[in-house]
Amino acid sequence: MIRIRVPATSANLGPGFDTLGMALQFYNHFEVAPAETLSVELSKHTCIETDGLSLDPSENLLAKAYSAYFQFRQETPIPARLVIEGHIPLSRGLGSSSSAIVAGLVLANHMHPDPLPKTQLVPWAIQLEGHPDNVVPALLGGVQCCVSEDHRISLVWPSEWGIILIIPPTKLHTNEARTILPDHYSRQEAVANLRGMAAWIYAVEHKDASLFQEALQSDTIHEPARGALIPEWPVLKEALSQTTAMGSVISGSGSTLAVFTPSSVSHHQCFERLKTVTELSHCKIVSVKADTDGVYTLPTTTSNTTLPEALF
Repeated sequence: MIRIRVPATSANLGPGFDTLGMALQFYNHFEVAPAETLSVELSKHTCIETDGLSLDPSENLLAKAYSAYFQFRQETPIPARLVIEGHIPLSRGLGSSSSAIVAGLVLANHMHPDPLPKTQLVPWAIQLEGHPDNVVPALLGGVQCCVSEDHRISLVWPSEWGIILIIPPTKLHTNEARTILPDHYSRQEAVANLRGMAAWIYAVEHKDASLFQEALQSDTIHEPARGALIPEWPVLKEALSQTTAMGSVISGSGSTLAVFTPSSVSHHQCFERLKTVTELSHCKIVSVKADTDGVYTLPTTTSNTTLPEALF
């Protein structure tokens, strides 16, 4: 049996629509073992709602990615038993689908007698997902600026900057969140977003909290439209006006919101403040760190006691 963990991810990160993504330190776990036929099952340690998650190998995303690996290599899939231990809530903008795609490819790679470096799995993961900003950090870890299938810029997240996730119980499916986006943008909107993207990358590289705060407010592509789908969005912005947080973003397509803080003192102040906001009391509010490993192979003796507190 082979056991791996795949990090949750937050994509877009303000002005980086379909381009910026970062890996976070909480994880789905997956297992693979030889079998006579391909099958998928849920671990008893799964702690999220799995309504609507099919375990049929012809429909399940983990199994489809596992089989796709062998198709990419023009080979017959090796039958296996796949196990999902889910901790990343579904349809919340935290890369649960990307974690399954990455896991399927990596587990198949482990089963193959001639495995590839995980960097060679990146184009396949992007092809299966359709865009790179979740699958690339899930595979490689860290903060990734995805230029193309073959090119990416890896950024180092400042260690003193904190991350707080506000996770509503309401799901927001990616298709719905994409449908609400405008078909066209003005030249002014495009230029504003380009400027914000440049400032975002520079601010992270140079640990410039003031510039980062400015960059987080520059998105013109997706947050103005998607904010209407997330009632917690204006509530959060009002609450943050009374803190020293650098700002907030819609994580992926939502419904999760991510808050960024410039120091441990600011992080603690902001975290405690958000827990007192009545309009956010139905949400899970959790503090996480950036993951630098990406997908990671675990000892088979690893138990669920090594995982962070269950989110749902």
